[in-house]
Amino acid sequence: MLSAVAVACSAVPDAGTTGATTAAPTTTTVVTSTVVDSTAVAPTTTTVELAGPGYGGAVVIADDQEPPTLNPYVEGGDNFIVRVIGQAHHVGVWDIDGTTLERIPDVVSELPSVANGGVVVHADGRMTIRYLIRDDAVWADGVPISGDDFQFTYETLISPDVSAHRSLADDVYDEIVATEVGDKTFSVT
Repeated sequence: MLSAVAVACSAVPDAGTTGATTAAPTTTTVVTSTVVDSTAVAPTTTTVELAGPGYGGAVVIADDQEPPTLNPYVEGGDNFIVRVIGQAHHVGVWDIDGTTLERIPDVVSELPSVANGGVVVHADGRMTIRYLIRDDAVWADGVPISGDDFQFTYETLISPDVSAHRSLADDVYDEIVATEVGDKTFSVT
C-alpha cells in the first residue's frame, strides 16, 4: 500500500505584524493509492476545506504505510507512521536539531534543567519541573499556547482511556503529586 498525505500547515505570524489576519479557505487533500496483487488501483482523494487565520501551505509525506489514525491518543495511534506524520504537525516542548541531533526547545523558552532553575530537587527527594512557554508560541489558528494546554495534555496522558501511551510511563505518572498552571507556565511535582 502506498500513501501520500498532504496536510494544512501554518507559519507563526510575524511578531512585528499588527492587525487582524484573514485568509481564504485552504484545501487539504489526502490522496491514497493502493496496490493490490501488483495492480495499481485508482487513487482515492479526500478534500477538506479549512478556514481561519494562518492556515495555508502543504506538507506531503509519502510512505508505504497508511496510518490507521492521525490521533496519537487512540487505538492505532502508537503506529510508527502516525509518529512520522505527526512530526510535521504536532507541537511539543522540545524538538531535535537536524544538525547536532540534540534536543532543542520548541514551544518553551529553554529546556528545564537544574542549572537554569527549571528543575528544583527538594530535600525529600521530590522534583519540580517548570516549563516557561515562549510568548510567540501559538497554535495554527493564532491562539497562544498556555499553561492550560500543558495541563490538558497531562490530563490526557494520565487518563485510563489513553491506553496507547499510559502504559509507557505508569510509574512516572503515578509519582506526580501536583501540577501548577500559569498563563505562560506549567509546573509538575
